[in-house]
Amino acid sequence: MIELQSYYQTKLENWLIRSGRTEFYDSLSTLMMDRWRKIHETGDYGLLLKKGKAKSTTLEALWDKIQNEFLNRYGLTKIFLDYIHLQFQIIELNCEFLQTGDRELQQKIQILDHRIKDIEEKFEDGMDFEEMYAWVSIETKLNLPMHTTSVEQYQAILGQAVKMAKIKADKMNELKAKRGKKVYG
Repeated sequence: MIELQSYYQTKLENWLIRSGRTEFYDSLSTLMMDRWRKIHETGDYGLLLKKGKAKSTTLEALWDKIQNEFLNRYGLTKIFLDYIHLQFQIIELNCEFLQTGDRELQQKIQILDHRIKDIEEKFEDGMDFEEMYAWVSIETKLNLPMHTTSVEQYQAILGQAVKMAKIKADKMNELKAKRGKKVYG
């Protein structure tokens, strides 16, 4: 009975989508930054709906598609990859310790734990979402309302803002080098 109900819900949902009664934000170019941020904060995939209704499994699959699009296009940061790599090393060392009982492995684990904490502190000291968004707006001198700026547009603007900041820092370093001091970058 449950399978039959699910079958008809899927059929109805597909019909609603085809008929235009259900519409989604289905890519980085259509999803606005305010919704992107709220989904990350709350996990509410219902924010992917422009209008209509959809099953949670449909919305979850759509969110996975958007996340994959983001990863395929922009990748992961080096610091995040380092963080994950350190966690895997700790897991491997813990497994080896359980098998061998070698106490030297505990020392290596502690060292890696400290490196992980260092990375976590860097994240804590960094800008939060609103600060980063404001910095990009100021750096580019653009008004970027979150409800009209898509994730794709923001990422392109962010890339330009980082390049502009790097150029400014390099110029400042050149000026300071002429005076014998390096302060930026």
